Amino acid sequence: MNVTHEEILLAHDRCIAQLRRRSTWYVRVRVALFLLFVAGIGLPVPTWINLVIITVSVVAFFMVAAVHRRVDNAITRHEHWKDIKSTQQARRVLDWEQLPRPAASPVEEQHPFAGDLGLFGSASLHRLLDMSVSRRGSQRLAGWLAAENPDLTDIISRQRRVRALVPLMHFREHLLLEYSMVSAEKLDGDAFLAWLREAGLPGAIRWALPLSFALAGINIALFLLWGFNVLEPWFLLGIFVYGVVYFRNSHVRGAFMEAAVRLDDELGRLKTVFRFLERYPHTGRDILGELTAPFRDPAERPSRHIRGILRDVVAAGVSMNPVLMVLLNLAFPWDFFFAMQLERKRVRIAELLPGWLDTLHELEALQSLANLAALYPDYTFPAVREDDDAEGGEADHAGGVQHGCDGTAPVSVFEAEALGHPLLRQDGRVTNDFRIAREGTLYLVTGSNMSGKSTFLRTVGINLVLAYAGGPVAARSFSTRLFRLYTCIQISDSLREGVSYFYAEVRRLRRLLERLDAGEEHPLFFLIDEIFKGTNNIERHVGGEAYLQALAGKRGTGIVSTHDIDLTTLADTVPTMTNLHFREHIRDGEMRFDYALREGPCPTTNALAIMKLEGLPVP
Repeated sequence: MNVTHEEILLAHDRCIAQLRRRSTWYVRVRVALFLLFVAGIGLPVPTWINLVIITVSVVAFFMVAAVHRRVDNAITRHEHWKDIKSTQQARRVLDWEQLPRPAASPVEEQHPFAGDLGLFGSASLHRLLDMSVSRRGSQRLAGWLAAENPDLTDIISRQRRVRALVPLMHFREHLLLEYSMVSAEKLDGDAFLAWLREAGLPGAIRWALPLSFALAGINIALFLLWGFNVLEPWFLLGIFVYGVVYFRNSHVRGAFMEAAVRLDDELGRLKTVFRFLERYPHTGRDILGELTAPFRDPAERPSRHIRGILRDVVAAGVSMNPVLMVLLNLAFPWDFFFAMQLERKRVRIAELLPGWLDTLHELEALQSLANLAALYPDYTFPAVREDDDAEGGEADHAGGVQHGCDGTAPVSVFEAEALGHPLLRQDGRVTNDFRIAREGTLYLVTGSNMSGKSTFLRTVGINLVLAYAGGPVAARSFSTRLFRLYTCIQISDSLREGVSYFYAEVRRLRRLLERLDAGEEHPLFFLIDEIFKGTNNIERHVGGEAYLQALAGKRGTGIVSTHDIDLTTLADTVPTMTNLHFREHIRDGEMRFDYALREGPCPTTNALAIMKLEGLPVP
C-alpha cells in the first residue's frame, strides 16, 4: 500500500502529540516526587520513616527521570524523522528552500563544464543528490560529478553498487537519523584525523610514568614497614618526592585532559555512525555486506577501539574532581597511567581511522546516487561504452533507427529516449529523443528566444555527468560512449580580471579548440550556446562560420546553438553537420512553445512578435 507524504507526516505528528502528553505527565510526577523528598526531610515522624520516604522518593525520582529522558528522546527522533521525510519530498518536487544548504563549489571557475551545467550551487545537481553526513562524503560525490576524464572501470563499478543500493531507502534514511541525533553539522573527519596525528603527549611521559610507578611502589612498601613498626615514617618523604615528580610533569596531565575532552566529543559522533554501520542487518543484502565489511571485522571493529578509548576518557573525567585527583594519584600514578594508555590507543586509531572514513565516504556518495533512482523510479541506468562501434548510418537527432549499408543498426555513440532535465520539475518537464550515430557529428540548433535551445544543451550535458558518475539519468533509455565534456553556455564578465563578456567567450572557445587537439584518450563532447553572441551580427556570422568549420573534422562531437539562421547553410558544404531546431507559435495573442526538438533549420523567428506583444513599437 502506497502511503503519501502527508500521511507519513500526520502519523509522526500523532506520535509526537502522544509522547508530549506523556512527557508532561512525567514532569508532574517528578515535581511530586521532589515535594515528597522535601516532606520526608521535614515531617515530624520517626527518623526511620523519614529515611524511607527520602530513599523511596530519590530512587523513584531517578527512575522516572530515566524514563522521561527516553520519552523526550523519542520525541526528538520523530521530529528528525519528519525533517528527513520532508527533505526527501523536497527532492522529489525540487523544493530548493526545504533542502539542506548547498556545499561550497569544489571546482575552479574555469572548470570545463561544472558552472554551465549547474552542478554546484543553490539549485544544483549536487545539492539535489547530496545525502552525506560527512564533508568528505559530500566532496567525493562532487568529485565524481566534476570528473574531467571518465574511467569506464570506475563507472561500471559504481553503477553496479548504486543499482544494488537503490531499494535500501530505510538504511540511508536511518543513517541520517542516527547522525542527526548527535550533530547538526557535517562530520569533519579530516580535521579530527589531522588532530589525532599531531596530538601526541609530551615526551616526559616516557620517564615520568615508570618513575612514578617505582616511587608509588616504594611508598607502599615504606608505609607497610612503618605500619609494622619496622621503620620510621619515611613514606612521608617518599610521598613528597612522588608529589614533586607529579607536579613537575603536570603538563602531561593537562595534555591528557585536553585529549580526553576532544576525543570524547569527536568519537561520540563517530561512534554513532560506525555503530550503526556495524549493527545494521546485511543478511540478504550482499552489496551492503560488501560496503560495510571493514566495520564488522571482529578484530578491528571501530566500536571495540572507540569503547577502549572512551574508558580512558571516563578515567580522565573522574580525575577532574580535585578531591578524587588527590586520592587516585596518591598511591598510584592514575593520570600518567591512563595518559599512556590513551596515547597508545590514539596512535592505533589514527592508523585505522583513514580506512573507516574512506569506506564511509564511498558509501555516502553511492547512497546519494542510489537515492535519486529511488525517488525517480522512471529514471534509467545508462549503458556506457569505451569503444566506438558506430560505423555506417547517417547522423540522426531522434526517433527511428538509422541503418548501416548492410541494413543492420550500428551502435550509436550517443542515444537517448525521452531525455529530460533532472533539475526541472516532472510536471513541467518536456523530454526529447536524441541520437548521434557517429563521432565527429556537429549539430547546429536554431530557434527563437525561450524556445528551449539552452535547456536542451544543459539536458544533454547534465545527463552525461550523471552517467559518468555511475548514477541514473533522466531518460527512458540512455546509451553513450566515453567522452570528455566541455561547455560554453553561461559566460559572464570578469570584473576581477577586467575581461569583457565577448573576450571571456573567445578565451573559452579557444580552450575548447585546444582540448580538441590535445590528443587525449577520449574524444570531446562540446556544448556551445549562442556562439559569439557578444558581438555584432556581421562579425558573429563570419566568426561563427569559421569556428564551425574548424570544429568539423576534429576528434569530437557536439551541439552548437545560434540565432544566426544563415549559419544553417553550412550543412550544404560540411557533410558532418546537421541542422536541428525548436519553434514557437502564437495563439490568442500569446507566445507558446512545445520545446520539441525537430529536424532542419528553424523556419520562424519571434523577436519582433515578443516586442509587439509587450507593446513596443515594431515596423
